[in-house]
Amino acid sequence: MDVQGHVNNTVIAQYFETGRVMMFRQSDLRFGGQGVIVVLAHTEISFLRELHWPASIEIGTGVAEVGRSSYTLVHGVFRGEHCIAFGRATLVMIDRETRRATPLAEDFIARLADWTYRGE
Repeated sequence: MDVQGHVNNTVIAQYFETGRVMMFRQSDLRFGGQGVIVVLAHTEISFLRELHWPASIEIGTGVAEVGRSSYTLVHGVFRGEHCIAFGRATLVMIDRETRRATPLAEDFIARLADWTYRGE
């Protein structure tokens, strides 16, 4: 908690990371692929409401955009019907050895489509 008794802003970033991890543990989204990894290239967070501890929350994660070697996710942290924070994260697929961006596999792109955020 911060000095005002709020859940610290860095914890919100951890909630978003948890949403990403849980999303990609779904069997339909495992990208696998030998020699490639995904790295976080950019993230942003908008804090909309206070969150005090203890609180039950839900984390929503969906796909906003898909590029050639990257994709952008949207995240929301909810307490009841209220959105506490909203954010975006851009992840890039890179070659494990060269550390350079590598194209997303076509089958992975197709599987991401099922997770597209539609603003609902």
